[in-house]
Amino acid sequence: MSTPYQEVVKLEEKLRAHRHCAFCGKAFVPTPSQQIFCSDECTRASKKREKWAKLMFIIPLIILVILFLLAGILK
Repeated sequence: MSTPYQEVVKLEEKLRAHRHCAFCGKAFVPTPSQQIFCSDECTRASKKREKWAKLMFIIPLIILVILFLLAGILK
């Protein structure tokens, strides 16, 4: 049985060791020290969001190149 002081020390250590998920912001205790997401679901959702953001960056560039090519051909 532990004393109230030991319980407080354990709680403080746990609170110091926590991190916030990079996707949802939920607090969690990282298993490996490099863990940045609280769950596999957040990891997948973050990768999906990143993929979508890259696509939304590339599509306008492709459209711009096509427009320049068409402008050069029609000139």
